[in-house]
Parts: sequence; C-alpha cells; structure tokens
Amino acid sequence: MKEENNKFSIMDLVRRSKQHFDNDAKNTNITKVNFDSKYVEEKHGLNGYRRRLSPVERLWLTADQRAVIVISMVIEGYFAEGIYDFNLDQWQNASDIASAANPGSRVRLQGSLRGTWWVDSGESVPVKIVNAPDWDGCSNKGAAFLEEKLNIYSGPIGEVLLVKGGSVPRVVFRTHHAAGDGGGGITFIQDLFRVLRGEEPLGSSSTITDLDIAQHQGKSKFGGFPKPGIAPTGFVKPEITGTEWIRRSVPAKLDKYVPTMCKALADAARKHQNGEVYINVTVDMRQRVAGLRSTANLTGVMTLQVKPSTSIKDLQKEVIKQLRSFSEGTYIQDLSIIRHLPLWLLRKGIEKDVKRAQAEHQYVPSAGMTYIDVPLTLTSGGGFISTTHYAIPPLTDFMSCTLFALVTDNSTEVVLAVPNCLGSEGRMEALMDMITDVIQSNGISSEDCKIYA
Repeated sequence: MKEENNKFSIMDLVRRSKQHFDNDAKNTNITKVNFDSKYVEEKHGLNGYRRRLSPVERLWLTADQRAVIVISMVIEGYFAEGIYDFNLDQWQNASDIASAANPGSRVRLQGSLRGTWWVDSGESVPVKIVNAPDWDGCSNKGAAFLEEKLNIYSGPIGEVLLVKGGSVPRVVFRTHHAAGDGGGGITFIQDLFRVLRGEEPLGSSSTITDLDIAQHQGKSKFGGFPKPGIAPTGFVKPEITGTEWIRRSVPAKLDKYVPTMCKALADAARKHQNGEVYINVTVDMRQRVAGLRSTANLTGVMTLQVKPSTSIKDLQKEVIKQLRSFSEGTYIQDLSIIRHLPLWLLRKGIEKDVKRAQAEHQYVPSAGMTYIDVPLTLTSGGGFISTTHYAIPPLTDFMSCTLFALVTDNSTEVVLAVPNCLGSEGRMEALMDMITDVIQSNGISSEDCKIYA
C-alpha cells in the first residue's frame, strides 16, 4: 500500500482521499462559525492559548524537511540622533511584551494528524545581534543566517534579528511559515515597534484558523486546486540545485498590480514555450472577519488563468469576481482532507510533484504572488527609523517562482525567489528586469506618490 501511494503527487493523494471521505461529509452538518469568545472556548476547549493546526499550515509543515520554510520581514533604516547602535536589552524587553500580547508568536507544535495543535510555550520570541558586513539586502549573498531553519517542536518558531555591519542597520523578523504568514508577521512587528515607542501593544489572541473562516463563508464555484502551467523563466535544468532570491527597490507604485503582473508573468512564460499559465495570488483571510488580529497562517489562494488573449482588464474583473465569491475559501476546504494523511505520505507527494514538474516543465502553479501595503510608520521605534521594508519568501524548489511585493509610502519593494534549475544563466535577473520595467513604466512615480499620499 505504501509503495502504491508513492506513485501519486500530493494533489492526487488529496483528491483520492477526499473521494473516500466525501460520502460521510454529505451527511455531516457543519455549524456556521460565530466568531466570538464563546465559539472559540467551546470549539477549542482552551486552557491558555491553543490553536489547531490548519490545512494550509500542515501543507507547509510537509515541506519543512526539504526547504527553509521561513518568511523573513526585513526593515531597513537609520538611528535617530544620539543613538548609535541597537540596545539588545531594550529590544528583548519589547519582544517579551509583544510576545505575551501575541501568544501565537511563541507556540510549539504538539500532537499528530487531526489532533495536532499549536500550544503557547510561554517563551518569548528571542532577539539576537547578527553581524553581516557582506549583506546588502539585495540578495541572499552574505546572509547565511537567513537560511537557518526554525524548529516548530522545540522552538522558537520566530526570531528577531538586529543586523549590523552593512551599509544600513536592519531589523529582521523571521517566522516559520507553518505557524504564520506575512500578515501574522506584520501583526507581531507592529506591536514590537509600538512597545519600543512606549505605546501599549494591540495584541492578538484569536485561535481562529483558515478552515474556520472558510467553513463559515461556504464554498464558491470558483477556486479549488491550481493546475499545472509553464514557468516564467522557461525550461528546467534539473542538475542545478538550490533556490536564490533577489530584490529591487522601484520608486513607483503600480495601480492594479495583481492583474498587471499576472499578465506580465504569463507573457514572459510564453516567450520560452506555449502552454497554459496559472498564477496563485495570496489572499489575507483576516479581511473576512471584522477586527481580526492574528499571528496565524491565514493565507488563502485564488488562482488566475492567463490565456494569450486575456487582458489586464479581464484579469481585474476576475480578481473582483473571485474575491466576491470567496474563492480562496474553496481551496482551503478542498485541502482540509490532508488532516487525515500522515506527513511521510504528503512528503512523498511533494517529492513526486517536483520530479513531475521538472520532467514535464509544468509547475503547479506557474507562479505565486503576494502583494502587501505596509506604512513605514508601523515599523519605527526605539530610536530606529525605518526607510523601507520588504519580505523574503520561503526558498522552496516546488514553486517555479515566488514574487513578493511590499508597497511602502512611495515605492515598491520587489523580491523574486526562483529555484536555480529555473533561474540559472541570468534568467532570474532577466525576469526581475521585466518586472521592475512594468512597475516603472505603468506605475505612479515616487514624486507623484507623495502628492496622492
């Protein structure tokens, strides 16, 4: 039985298992979620902070053995007058307070299968000083500390790094992607800097998961599992291993960023070969619950198909349609079946996915994209004044490329991560040149941004 299952990719496993459970599911009434304290207490039986491992979090946990499944939020800046260095005790004290206010930032994983929980460890997010004189913030070169894994069982699942020695001081918050996402990282960072400014942390104690939100909203006729498509950088060279990232700072902000960039990525892919293009766009599910603050991984996914004839206007309509129909929740609900599957089997599925993708030059999806708008005022405090910030995605080999864009007050910080087998021979740099050209030529310049701010 074990050898037979190894023949299937992770989505094959999910589909086959889902068929097995569907008949039982039809006879099960799912209670609609009322997002209040009584619901949380009754559903999770809380004694302190405990949050059930969600389907998406479990999927990222599956990939933990083959990649560094960490999201890094990087803040660059300078010290205020009269301050010349980081005060480690000051920053650790701020982290202690922010951690207590956001217990999801200091959890550890316990249990197995459907009985797997994130449990508050009571141990604060640690703060460390890192000397990195050779890191310029524009690539992974000189930043080996960003490739260190975080242990979800013994902890910590997150850390604050005060990076010295480069051209500018930097603050880095790293979090394991199985335990949190970009929105969760921002939730913690916002409170960290609030404490450094002498303000009270806002806090977040919600144990709501992506599946809770998805079941509450119901299924959409859109969404579901992404399909395979061609990669924006062309054909695979499987003998080259590893994954790298590069960053560019573009002094402009692009209106309709998601549809414009989806079209650009599809055009780039079809310069190498003909084929279908499917792009995953992340959706922060916190927006589905009024006032929700959480450090959890609450990232849903909408998949956009980009045909040769698809226009930016068509894509914008599709984005609106999918958001209105809650398509990202359908993906979460379809994925929920992996709670019944052991990790060893899911890991075999990912291994099969990578081998198939490299052999067929078809990735699921063609590319992944995240877009976040974060004001610089949220990331200053303690004598540290931020000038820009950006996010580095998990460095995986099962995504053909991952594009993160953080919009600041007057610029777009773009980070592109590509497996070396797809980004070698200057292909990653060429794709980044195209991306920045699209933003620069179609966006509002930094000077105009100041007018509209």
